[in-house]
Amino acid sequence: MKEINIGRILMQNRHKKGITQDELAEYIGVSKASVSKWETAATYPDITLLPRLAAFFDISIDELMGYEPQMDRDNIRRLYRRLTRDFAEKPFEEVIKECRDIAEKYFSCAPLLFQIGSLFVNHCMLSESPERTKAILNEARQLFCRVREISEGTELDAQSVCMEALCLLQLGKPDEVFALLEPLESLRMNPEPLLASAFQMTGNVTEAKRILQAGIYSSFLALLNLLSSCFFCCEF
Repeated sequence: MKEINIGRILMQNRHKKGITQDELAEYIGVSKASVSKWETAATYPDITLLPRLAAFFDISIDELMGYEPQMDRDNIRRLYRRLTRDFAEKPFEEVIKECRDIAEKYFSCAPLLFQIGSLFVNHCMLSESPERTKAILNEARQLFCRVREISEGTELDAQSVCMEALCLLQLGKPDEVFALLEPLESLRMNPEPLLASAFQMTGNVTEAKRILQAGIYSSFLALLNLLSSCFFCCEF
């Protein structure tokens, strides 16, 4: 319950308002001892009192509980680096559990969930058995699905599609890769290498080559367009 910081938030807002524990207790209709226990985190307010406490301090219930559903980019970057080190230095299952706990706490933070899923994919081979590796890959896949649910239409959405496809490839499910990645124009990334790998896994080498050739041609055209734009700008 360490994520619930209601005691600290109550104390901060009470001091900001300049009122005593007695005055808060009288308004809410509880004893001073109850308020004191809330602020020291010995107990928590009854759930039915949360709306009244939040209204009294003119804050949301999430703010009252100290709940932060999002993590900013810098903190995500620092966390990713730290967890990467932990995978190299600490027991695998211990780090996996911490990653899972963080994902549960920030289940609405798409960029963080994407990074946790990426950590799972990058380190799943450290697990104790092939079965455990597959279980971790399935967890990563579920995280990427969650990212797509809450970041529809963004670049992160497209990146999650490709990461989910990578999980499916490693799980030996090429047919599901086809269903996820086709048609190609639905993505703003280059899924050709993943699709080619899926076709190769099913033994269709001809289609794998065709997909890669199409990707090379598309990338070549994009490069030509960039070069044309560059020369046009240089003329001015």
